[in-house]
Amino acid sequence: MQAAATLETGFVSRAKYTNAFFGFSLSLPQDAPIRDFNVPSRGAGAHALFGLQSQTNGLTVLSVMAQEALRPTEAKELVSRDSAHIRKLHIAGKEFWRSESQEKTKAGKLRSTNYATALNGYVLQFMLVSFDPKLADELEHDIESITFFDPAKAKEVAGADSRPYIVAKPAVNRRPQPPVNLHLQS
Repeated sequence: MQAAATLETGFVSRAKYTNAFFGFSLSLPQDAPIRDFNVPSRGAGAHALFGLQSQTNGLTVLSVMAQEALRPTEAKELVSRDSAHIRKLHIAGKEFWRSESQEKTKAGKLRSTNYATALNGYVLQFMLVSFDPKLADELEHDIESITFFDPAKAKEVAGADSRPYIVAKPAVNRRPQPPVNLHLQS
């Protein structure tokens, strides 16, 4: 008998990240050298699901989180905290809220984009920060192209070339792990 999926149960391959709890699949960029990124915890009720980073043309970080939610309106509230530019959109039949901001820094223009939706008693959130406009555009397209499916089919959707994605636990209980290349360079 297969154990029930936890929030963090997921699979990753060169092509995509698949979450087995919420039942969604996120395509990953194929042309950028991306690496695993351990998403830091954001307090009680927050769950890190997936993270990636790239340092091509400046730093880019994408993190996927789930936050326990009492109300469906918390998705909009979460993305509106840091931006006045908020809009509603539908991705794969789900209502998402999106915010975007840009900031000029000494290192260049930093773009921050945040997507959130209420799902199964949680707010599922995709947070992107990037100095690389091309990679940011590609990741935003990937987020806006997410597919949802029956969570029981996660391993099948993930594909034969996927491996379990292990979310790092808080540093108190964790041994140092080497970084994982999601796209191995030849």
